[in-house]
Amino acid sequence: MGKSYHNREKHDGLVLETGKNYYNTNAYDKLLKLSNEDVQAGFKMCEDYIEKYPEDCSAYIAYAHLLIKLGRFDEASKIIDETEIMLNKANRKADVINLLTKSIAFSRIKIACYQEKYDVALRLCGKYKYIFDGFDIDLGLIVGYCRNKLGMCIQERDDNNRYLVNQIIEYSYDSFREHIEKHFIDTKKDNGNASYFFSDFKIEEVLREIYKNIPSDKKAYLGFIDNHYFFKYDNCGKCQGNADFRRAHEKSRVVPKTTDYFQVVTFPNSADIITICPCETPKGFPYVDLNYLKEEDIVKTKRKSQIDKFNERYKNY
Repeated sequence: MGKSYHNREKHDGLVLETGKNYYNTNAYDKLLKLSNEDVQAGFKMCEDYIEKYPEDCSAYIAYAHLLIKLGRFDEASKIIDETEIMLNKANRKADVINLLTKSIAFSRIKIACYQEKYDVALRLCGKYKYIFDGFDIDLGLIVGYCRNKLGMCIQERDDNNRYLVNQIIEYSYDSFREHIEKHFIDTKKDNGNASYFFSDFKIEEVLREIYKNIPSDKKAYLGFIDNHYFFKYDNCGKCQGNADFRRAHEKSRVVPKTTDYFQVVTFPNSADIITICPCETPKGFPYVDLNYLKEEDIVKTKRKSQIDKFNERYKNY
């Protein structure tokens, strides 16, 4: 721990520290990529990396982020606390400490929000407000959500507000339905490579089943003020791929591909849906299989077909 790291790279809120004997840039890149694609596989790779490079603080933070995604907040907090102690004892350059401190602060704010410690989250947001610069994260939404939960928000819905701001102030099912129209092939705007459902996706039937399954423990914690639920519905639409990994590692245009899964994003521990859209296979996360809806449709079609045959045969009698 006595030697300082040298160069550093930044990936999606995490910091990669590099220096002789204490890092492996290629291995760490693979770790981040895999962690965004498959949580369970990410755990294994993270553990292997830490075993080889036990002084790379960033690897511990990456491991904590995986724990947060699965809702294992106490374990994540313990690792974050230990990593901060480890960092403070080491001889690090000021800019390296600053970047790692940002990663630790991100983690603590997420945990506070998800554990409904809104006063703690607000205090952390105020203390580390600067860390949000340069990241695709809206600090105002987090603060507004926490203030609303604490009864400190006296603002009313306003048509001039953004969709999510109004939903935080006062949730509206009608606004949600209007918002998700862009994710349907028949109504979506010409917005390039947006994810969308195919025309035979039966949204009304699907929504009835979704509400039977949320809120529940089968959720992922991928943001600050939202839960993600995953559902399987074969050939439901097209998606752009893993958004987290695209933002962190790609600048090129991503071509949508057909998928068998979609995600439902809600406010934490509630059935208030923010959005619904096709997504990639949720590796490492639980999901609910809704393909029985397709089977029910097949049965109905067969029954109708038999009735039609009967009517056709005896229509002249």
